[in-house]
Amino acid sequence: MAVLNTDPLVFGKPISLHVQPKSKLEPPVLSILTPSKSSDVLKVCLAAGFAPKEGVMKLTLPGNKPPIHHNISNAVLSKKGVYYFAGFSKDDIEKCQFQDKETSKPAEAASTCDPSNITNSNSSPTYEITDDPKRNTMTLIVTGLRLLLAKAVAVNVMMTIKAFLI
Repeated sequence: MAVLNTDPLVFGKPISLHVQPKSKLEPPVLSILTPSKSSDVLKVCLAAGFAPKEGVMKLTLPGNKPPIHHNISNAVLSKKGVYYFAGFSKDDIEKCQFQDKETSKPAEAASTCDPSNITNSNSSPTYEITDDPKRNTMTLIVTGLRLLLAKAVAVNVMMTIKAFLI
């Protein structure tokens, strides 16, 4: 087998496409999320609902530890045309700064949440409205199959009863 010694064909510089939504300036909503019990779980600063996608998130840590800077270039774009970004830290987060907004760690009583204390006063079922065509189609197909099965069972029961009466 002969080895071909060829160069790849290159036709100029590569093209990169960046899609940016047409949205007005939206300030971020910052939240510091910490686990209810101290553990090795990462602590998070969440920046939600902001536009445009530019800036650096700064996480201030307790003590003399240097702050952590996160570049938000990989922020996630939602269907509403705003971005979401989460900055992580192994240590506790005292303060989170992004764009012109800043938030501090909440008080201990407010930062913990015990799921066993949550009660659901609304006992009626909740329904989710979705625009996902695949999910809507699958729901329609499953409903149709249930109806078909119910009709088949009803016809079989009636034919069995008729056979015993004759």
